[in-house]
Amino acid sequence: MIATLILTAALFAQQAEALPMQHHASASPDGETQVIHQHFMLDEGGEQPTRRVWLMLQPSDGGEAVPLHQPAGENAQEPRWSPNGEWIAFVGGPGYGAGEHALQIIRPDGTGLRTLAEDSQGLIKSPSWSADGRYLAFEVRNPDAGWAHVDLVELATGERRRVTAGFDGLNQHPRLAPDGRHLLVSWRDPDSGEGDLFLHDLEADTPPRRLTETAWIENMPTWHPAGRYVVYSRAMSPGNHDLFALDIETGREWQVTDTPDVMEFFPAFSRDGRYLFHDHFVMGETSPSSRIERQTWLWVSGG
Repeated sequence: MIATLILTAALFAQQAEALPMQHHASASPDGETQVIHQHFMLDEGGEQPTRRVWLMLQPSDGGEAVPLHQPAGENAQEPRWSPNGEWIAFVGGPGYGAGEHALQIIRPDGTGLRTLAEDSQGLIKSPSWSADGRYLAFEVRNPDAGWAHVDLVELATGERRRVTAGFDGLNQHPRLAPDGRHLLVSWRDPDSGEGDLFLHDLEADTPPRRLTETAWIENMPTWHPAGRYVVYSRAMSPGNHDLFALDIETGREWQVTDTPDVMEFFPAFSRDGRYLFHDHFVMGETSPSSRIERQTWLWVSGG
């Protein structure tokens, strides 16, 4: 498979210009590889080159990324590796309007492409696997109408249900907990812009638990594999988003990164919990750039 991917990369490089924009790292279960999405500019016959976002595979410790999925005339983005390593979930589609995104899965060798969910009323975003690999949570967003909700779909049956029904506002960036019972959501008020993290219990008919309540906006959360800690991005100021962590048992919060003029987004852990990946986004004087960074996770077992 690797030889095929390298050959594909060589042919692909002749047709598209890779931009310095890499996002959404998700590590394979063995920790050796991560799937990302990367921006490209290519000629699709229009007056201007077209920006496309496609899936790439990359060694987890850095190195050259090679193509995984580049659908003609469409984007493929926001990848998430399944817990058993058999599938990669992602968002695919031609554009960025309602009905133009679908929740899809593909095997790491590029075969088995399958569509799990579509929505004519909204834009599908942010897939998240359950720990047993049976379910995917995802966001359905319609910002023009002022709503975003979280749905859950079962892979085996395609059965789909709304998790955040009755909880108005923008319910975004869902992340299913390792215990299989809880769902972490970043919520925003579309009018005031207020944004905090909420924890939904999927097995109880109770209101979600508020985890943060600050003057900033917390979003893009992720779970540590142990299920006790969450890491998220906080908008400190325009152009400065830092990562913070929260112990959901004690309520203790601490800052993970402190980088002025840098936006750190989309944190994600390696499966053993040793490493934390995240986007490192800089606007720059002439053009933006984004790369994936990896750092050692230092907080261990509450010590």
